[in-house]
Amino acid sequence: MTAVAMTDNEHKEKGEARDGRGLSIREEQGNLLSQALHGLSEEQHSELMLKAAEEALGVHKDAAQREVKSNAAFRDVNEHVDTVNQLDSHRSLSHHRVKSEIETGSGKMTIDSRKGPSCFVATAVFNDPNATEVICLRHFRDTVLVRYGAGQRFISWYYRNGPRIAAWIQDRPRTKQVTKALLETLVKLLSKTTHS
Repeated sequence: MTAVAMTDNEHKEKGEARDGRGLSIREEQGNLLSQALHGLSEEQHSELMLKAAEEALGVHKDAAQREVKSNAAFRDVNEHVDTVNQLDSHRSLSHHRVKSEIETGSGKMTIDSRKGPSCFVATAVFNDPNATEVICLRHFRDTVLVRYGAGQRFISWYYRNGPRIAAWIQDRPRTKQVTKALLETLVKLLSKTTHS
């Protein structure tokens, strides 16, 4: 094998810095390492090689542990998603929350998923699925309406048509204001009934 010397321009093209003697930093480090190793006794050389091997094993072990945790995290995420999807397949009228704490190769991860019917119109009107009024209406649906046949039929109708109604209201500011006033009145009536 023949060694071919590179020109300064070729080193610059590769992005290698050169020192005053024309050596790249990598070449200089290699020379320093060779000189340091050459000056070691046989015992020191063996001890250094043993430490290097232990370090290499430690790095390999850490990488293997990270991979195991990463694979377990992948499996846990899939289980979380499957659980959430399973909740949806039952067409339940109640809300569900699935929260998973997952250990990954680089730390912990929390996945918080919520599933269940939404209050489309109220969310569109109040601009927040967690607005007090929306929560009150959702609670009424989940604790009162769901117990009666007529209430269940209304809920089914609403979930088929609610998204279209919400989209229609969202684009009409005046209709949105009127709907908001009506829903606020309904919430006040529901609050009085549940607190009496």
